[in-house]
Amino acid sequence: MSRRFASQAEYYRHHKACFDLALEMGVTPREAELELERREVSARFAETHARFLAAQKPMNAGCNASSPAKDQRWMMRD
Repeated sequence: MSRRFASQAEYYRHHKACFDLALEMGVTPREAELELERREVSARFAETHARFLAAQKPMNAGCNASSPAKDQRWMMRD
């Protein structure tokens, strides 16, 4: 991956995380790096999706469930 790191310490932390995951999963460090990237993308998507859903209003936000919806005389209340 052609990823830029803010510092050399960040570079080494990333590679240590890749190596630890590779040992845990029994794969190569390159495959572990791809898995870490997949997890990061998935987490970012989940966060964005949650913010999107929180911004949406329910379609019946103004409706009161206890109001008599079957009574059609409400049209004559003016």
